[in-house]
Amino acid sequence: MTDYHRTWHQGISVVGQDASVEEAELRMSPLEVFDALVAATGRIRILQRSDLMYDFLPMVWGTIQHDGVEFKNLTYDCPELEEFRNVPRGYFRDGDRAAPFFRDPNDVSRVWLRHPTTGDIIEVPWRKRHLLQAPMTETMLRVATSAVRRRGGNVALSRSSTQRELLEVLNDVGDLDRLRCDSDLSDWRISMLTSAQMRAQRSSFEHAEAAAAGAVATMAHPVRPSGGVDTAGRVPSAGLVSSEFDPHVDPWPAHLFEDPTC
Repeated sequence: MTDYHRTWHQGISVVGQDASVEEAELRMSPLEVFDALVAATGRIRILQRSDLMYDFLPMVWGTIQHDGVEFKNLTYDCPELEEFRNVPRGYFRDGDRAAPFFRDPNDVSRVWLRHPTTGDIIEVPWRKRHLLQAPMTETMLRVATSAVRRRGGNVALSRSSTQRELLEVLNDVGDLDRLRCDSDLSDWRISMLTSAQMRAQRSSFEHAEAAAAGAVATMAHPVRPSGGVDTAGRVPSAGLVSSEFDPHVDPWPAHLFEDPTC
């Protein structure tokens, strides 16, 4: 690494219709080419965090109230939200008190919030999640919501009773045997429930894996805190551990400058 990338390579040349013969024969090393391309296109940051999966989940904005945060008629809450219930306007983004939550379509029984200071991922469950007996994917929730609406849920029921209705509808198809035997459950298909079970199980495994890896990384490397939200409205990569190399902050490793012949 200290010699190979600093030595000119015969296979590296300047190409293009406007390139002269002299330019095409430039003696360039891989590092020189890399520096030239970075100058032309900008640096690409490759994130290396145990919780990287959350950067690929849909983000939804919600205001944290005294009883939690609401998404699609479902209220989510946990003790870790206490410090954010009375934040001032502009704390997470300009103009309001809304906070950015990650939402997994394969498990909408919970949402996740990245702590703006520590970078830790906070799991925020639906208030009735502990009573669920069926997988709660986006598709399952959509069908259950349609069933509640047909019962007059949007008109005759309050928010809390609507959530009870949703729980009952979902738990009605908690197992395949009941789904096969009950003709009143015609809205549901066995393939839909089977697919939802597989998606929810996979989602549960991935979130547990990220949490376990994050715990190990936190113990092995102190967290470099950073806070706030960037101009695009996303919480920055606050959970960076000290093992990650940031050329704008960290000193370059000494071994890069060692003489390999010594």
